[in-house]
Amino acid sequence: MTTEQTTITPVGTVIAYHATTAPEGYFACDGAEFDADVYPKLAAVLGKNSVPDLRGYFIRGYATNNDVN
Repeated sequence: MTTEQTTITPVGTVIAYHATTAPEGYFACDGAEFDADVYPKLAAVLGKNSVPDLRGYFIRGYATNNDVN
């Protein structure tokens, strides 16, 4: 990611993107491993060297008041 991208979008942010490949500078959330030496900030946020596998899932908001989940 460029400095501009990390200023606008924090490392580890998941975005919805409608295409067959991830945009430049991003990973698809398909469980793939990445080089933690190349992406140390991402490894620090995720706590491992693989992206989440969100295939078959959908993104939804988090209920901070626990009324809806």
